[in-house]
Amino acid sequence: MMAPLAGGAPGAPVGGVWGTVRGTLSGILPVTPHPDPRTPGGSEGRAHPLSRPFGRARVRGCAPGALLRAPTLGADNHRADPCRALSSRCGSRSRMNEPLEMDNPTKKKAPTSKRSRKEDHRQQGDLVVEAFNSLIAKCKAEDDDSSATRDGREKYDGLVIDQIDLKSDLLFQLHSSYLPQLRHQITTLSESLKPSDLLKNPHSKFDFISEIQSDLDRTLDQIFSARRVLCPLPIKLPSTRINDYHLKVFKSYRLYSLQYALTSCFLDAIICVFYHFGDLIRQLKLTTQKHDCKADLASVREDILCEVDHSLFMIEEAITWVNGSEFDIVQVGWRNEKREIGESVQELLSMISPANPATKGEKQSERKPLSESATQLAKSVVPVMKLSRLFFDKMSRRGMNQKKLPLYTTMSSHQLNTIDELAQNIEGRLTTILRGLGDADTYHEPDTSELLTEVVQEIEAHFDAGILLILLHFVPIIPDTDGFPVQNYYKDWLATWNTQLSIAVNNHLEACKIFEQNAE
Repeated sequence: MMAPLAGGAPGAPVGGVWGTVRGTLSGILPVTPHPDPRTPGGSEGRAHPLSRPFGRARVRGCAPGALLRAPTLGADNHRADPCRALSSRCGSRSRMNEPLEMDNPTKKKAPTSKRSRKEDHRQQGDLVVEAFNSLIAKCKAEDDDSSATRDGREKYDGLVIDQIDLKSDLLFQLHSSYLPQLRHQITTLSESLKPSDLLKNPHSKFDFISEIQSDLDRTLDQIFSARRVLCPLPIKLPSTRINDYHLKVFKSYRLYSLQYALTSCFLDAIICVFYHFGDLIRQLKLTTQKHDCKADLASVREDILCEVDHSLFMIEEAITWVNGSEFDIVQVGWRNEKREIGESVQELLSMISPANPATKGEKQSERKPLSESATQLAKSVVPVMKLSRLFFDKMSRRGMNQKKLPLYTTMSSHQLNTIDELAQNIEGRLTTILRGLGDADTYHEPDTSELLTEVVQEIEAHFDAGILLILLHFVPIIPDTDGFPVQNYYKDWLATWNTQLSIAVNNHLEACKIFEQNAE
């Protein structure tokens, strides 16, 4: 990954699949301003990021608790508590429900006294805060799917949408220049907005911040324009086995992921950063807006650092969608579920041994102890859950995916989506098992036995489908390490693991039969 780039200079060309850079494209691509911010609409696409039939809801690519909608702008241009969800994640104590917008500053007068210098600084602060609000409005408008899609059709259909070379160049610019620039600019703003430095020399700091804001505005335009060319229409993953492997980096699976990665949580995170930047200036009383409450600068600064970290995480994730291998991308879809699978294992152990402090879960106080027969049934599920956790740990970047793999495989988008949703499907069914075990002593035993039998067999079927695709398409492209036959190692490991899972499933099915017989 390239180092952050300053200003608007593109990064140095790199080789590989992208080929030769054909020059900076920002002058080629028209940028459509969005003067009237609108409330974001719903995104089209596959249903699993926000809803699914099994288990907990999750947001693809978002850190835990990161889902929120963009702040709304009312008719009076006053904002109302836009980042409550994200800031609560960081332990925010700052007041975010007060408007940031300022009255139009009057014409500056030459400072002739200490009082007039303060007024000059406040008017300058007004302009900086208004610039942050303008950036927020730009991001909100981009997150409006209908607006962004309509603009893409009007300007790019029949012109560049089928030009593969241009799209390749845009992908290159996104991961090597535009997104690193955004990362660098947000980091620079965070470092420039230290309260002590702002209070010491507000004039020069505001001048510098204004320059970065102008660069940010241009960078966001470049990112948004590139996204509209690469994803000009709502992209849906194929519901049938359409083979688009020949499209390489332009398979609908990657483009769908990219469309999501450059909107939604990505924009939410950036919006909250801009909000907190403006809120800090307001609380420092460096604007003309009255702020009677005592500022908690330590808390405000803590909020800023938290939101900046989250926005940088989302930028890195977007770079992965652009320049990562297909195995990198599917693992982004595994992240939340991997954590939840681990939590499911702990919850199951706490059901079996409620008196053991090491296994006591958060919900233990709400649950009645299991009967002896239900406890034996729960014990039979432990190997299935632990093997599930082991599989995703082994296939993760800490395990199988330690080295850079080729960008694309011969898989279709449908097959890639099957692997992408593997963790989601497994985690959802483990949650169903926990719910069934919790009700085992309440409902009729045959119902519990039938439910667990069906769900565990579904787990085995999902793993069988995923492992087959991994063996056929991912394992053969893993490079050997210092002469060590890595591919053979993973083939043997997956075969052994699959055998252990089959044994665990069969043992659980036998336990279900015994549980049902004891009820007769």
